[in-house]
Amino acid sequence: MSSTTLPLTALIPISPSTLLYTLLLLPLTLLLLHQLQIRLLSPLRSVPTAHPTALLPASPWLLHATYHGLESPLLHALHRQHGPLVRLGPNDLSIASPAALNTIYTFAKPAIYATFDLGGHASIFSAHSTAASVRARTKAILPLFSDRAIRTDAVPVIAIAAAKFVARLQEARIAAKGAPVDLLRPARAFGVDAVTGYIFGRAFGALDSTAKAQLVGTSVHEFAAYSRWLYFPAWVSQYFARATPPAAVAAEHAVDEYLESLVDGALTTDGKGDLFQHRMLRCEGMSRAECVTQCKDAVFAGTDSTGLSLANGLYQLVAHPDAYARLKTAVAAGGEEADTWVAAAVKEMLRLSFAISVRLPRVVPAGGWTFEGVHIPAGTRVGVPGYVLQLDDAVFPEPTRFAPERWVGAGPEHAERMEKCWMPFGKGARSCVARTLAQVELRQAVRGVVAAGVLEGAKTVGAVERVHWFQNAVVGGKVQVKWEGDEV
Repeated sequence: MSSTTLPLTALIPISPSTLLYTLLLLPLTLLLLHQLQIRLLSPLRSVPTAHPTALLPASPWLLHATYHGLESPLLHALHRQHGPLVRLGPNDLSIASPAALNTIYTFAKPAIYATFDLGGHASIFSAHSTAASVRARTKAILPLFSDRAIRTDAVPVIAIAAAKFVARLQEARIAAKGAPVDLLRPARAFGVDAVTGYIFGRAFGALDSTAKAQLVGTSVHEFAAYSRWLYFPAWVSQYFARATPPAAVAAEHAVDEYLESLVDGALTTDGKGDLFQHRMLRCEGMSRAECVTQCKDAVFAGTDSTGLSLANGLYQLVAHPDAYARLKTAVAAGGEEADTWVAAAVKEMLRLSFAISVRLPRVVPAGGWTFEGVHIPAGTRVGVPGYVLQLDDAVFPEPTRFAPERWVGAGPEHAERMEKCWMPFGKGARSCVARTLAQVELRQAVRGVVAAGVLEGAKTVGAVERVHWFQNAVVGGKVQVKWEGDEV
C-alpha cells in the first residue's frame, strides 16, 4: 500500500484566508488579554492612570513625555488632580509623598540607569547594582567630600574660581554695552573649574578660555539631551547616540583628552595621592578606561547642576529686587547674618532650578511593598518626583516665587517639612556624594557676586524655559540679563 501525503487543508478544514485572519488576530487577542489583566486584575488597578496609553506595553505616554522633556510638569498636574499615587506604566508608579522617601530610596536602582554608562563602563551614579565593587568605589572617594576636607582643602580652590567668575561677569557686562549677557555659560565654567580644581588638582580652565567654556556648554547640554532616552530600550539609545552633532563630539574629545592626561599622570605614581583619580586607581579591578569614565561622570555631575542652579539663581535675584536687596544688606553686614541669608538664597535657588526634577526611579524588592493601602508588587518601578514636592503649595506657599526668607526663621515643624520636600540632590544612601561641595560652591559664588555689586542695575531678558529631561536643560541654551544705562 502506498502512503499519500495529504495537504494541510485536508487535515485542517480551514481556508487560507481564515488562517491568515487567525494569525493576525492572535497577537491582538493576546494584547487584549494582557490589558485586561493589567487594568482589572493587577494590584495596582485602583491607582489613577496618567493616560490611557500608559498601560500599553512600554507605556507610550511615558516615552513621549520623557523624550520631549514634559514628564515633570505633567506629573505636577496629574498629582494635583489624582493625589500622591499615579500609574505611569503597567508596573511603574510616581509617588509624590515625602512619607515614601525613606523607604523608596533604600531600594535598588533599575537597569535603565545603564543609559548613563560612559564608554561601556558603569559609573558610580549609573551602576544599578549594590555590588561590592560599587561600594568600594564610592567609599574610596567619600573622604574628598567630607565636611572637614571641603572646609580645609576645597574652600580655597573654590574661592579662586568664584573670584574669576565675578571677574568674567564684570567683563561681560562691560563688553555687552547694554546688550543681553548670558549667565549660563560662565556659570557652567565656574562649576567645572571649581569641581575639577578641587577633586583633580587641576582645573579644566573654562574660566580662563572662552573656547573651553563653549566646549563645556556643548558637552554638558548634549549629555543632558541624551537622557531623553532613559525609558527607551537600550538599543534605541545606542543607535541614536551615533547621531551626536560634530560640535558635541569635538567637545567630548577635548574633555576626554584633559581627563586622560590626569589619569595618565596618576598612573605614573602608581595611584599614590589623595586626588579623585588616585583614589579610583587604587580600587580593585580599576582600569585606565574605567578611571577616565568615573572622572568624566564627576565632571558632568559637578558642572551641570551647579552651573544651572547658579545661572538660574542669579536670574531670580535680578527678577526679585526685594530679595536681592535683603541679601545685599546681609552680605554687607557679614558674619552669621551673611551666612544665614546666603545659605537661604542658595537653598531657594536649588529648589527652583530643578537641575534634576524627574523621578529618581527605584525597583520594589522581593515581597513587595504596601503604601497608603496599595500593595505594590516586587519589580514595580517607583520614584518620587522632586519637582512636584518642591512646588507643593502646602509646604511652600506661592511655590513659584523666589523667596529665600522662607528658609529663615521658619518654625521647627515647618522647617522639617520643607527639608523633607527639598531634594535637589536626591535622597537616601545613594544621593549625590558631592551635595555639600555643591552648596559651598554656590554660596561662595553668590556671596562674591552680591559683594561685588555685579547685578546692580540688571534686568532680566525674557523668561527661562526648561526642557525637563532627567537632567534639566534651558530652551535656547541661555539665561540672560542686561544692564540698563550701559547702552552706548
